[in-house]
Amino acid sequence: MAGTRKQKETTKQSQTSARTRSSTAKTTGRSAQASKNKTAKNQTRSTAKKREPEPEYEEDTGFLQSEAVILGTFAVCVLLFLSNFHICGFLGNFFSQIMLGVFGCIGYLAPLLLFAELLFYASNKGNIRAVYKMIAVEVLLIVLCGLAQLIFGGGYQEGQTILDIYQSAGASGLGGGVIGGVLVMILHTAVGTIGAYVVLIVFMIISLVCITERSFVSAVKSGSGKAYQYAKEDYSRRKEIHEERQAEKRRLRETSASSRGRPPIVIFPLKISAGSGCICFASDL
Repeated sequence: MAGTRKQKETTKQSQTSARTRSSTAKTTGRSAQASKNKTAKNQTRSTAKKREPEPEYEEDTGFLQSEAVILGTFAVCVLLFLSNFHICGFLGNFFSQIMLGVFGCIGYLAPLLLFAELLFYASNKGNIRAVYKMIAVEVLLIVLCGLAQLIFGGGYQEGQTILDIYQSAGASGLGGGVIGGVLVMILHTAVGTIGAYVVLIVFMIISLVCITERSFVSAVKSGSGKAYQYAKEDYSRRKEIHEERQAEKRRLRETSASSRGRPPIVIFPLKISAGSGCICFASDL
């Protein structure tokens, strides 16, 4: 009897454990299915959100803002450019004096460069190479101011102040203005006038290489190769012409020598009874 009871209890325990296992398996399966359904719903919602088109009014607003900025900048640059020719009234003369005093004769080009930079940035927004090119344009503008001060502004002058440079450049429109004057002062103190020319030309070449993305060394190589080829062809052409002239001279000498060694021509006059004329016969002796 005791053995049968123990067997019944063990069977009951095994049945209950099996039931608990099946129930836990069912609950885990239900939870997994529920999590799958939730993830599927979230994915469908995210895809639906992505597929939803952005509102058109935001695009229209950004487009209108960029157009307004470009047109406004264009108007300002045109007014500044025309102000340099004293055709925009007293306000134009005021801005012209400021611009020429700061940039010198490069002030005539500064408004155009500003507008070109704005267009370039608007068409390449978010491009890091465009930013590098804009920085190179600014460096080129400063270098041109320095060269203008060296060439047209008299270079470095002892005792000349920044205010003197500003007033003279604003009145005459020559030189490099305050930017070129300060740059020339620094370079003349450091490396002298010849060194200032060298430094400015090197920076100008670097700026042009950055803007155009063309190698200066390869351009010089191709140019020197073309020059060498042209010189070679020119030399061969001149050599052929010289040889032809020499051959012509030799031929003329031979012809003249042969004509000198030829015997003279003798004319024999003959009288004819029928008239007073004569018949001449030429013969080589």
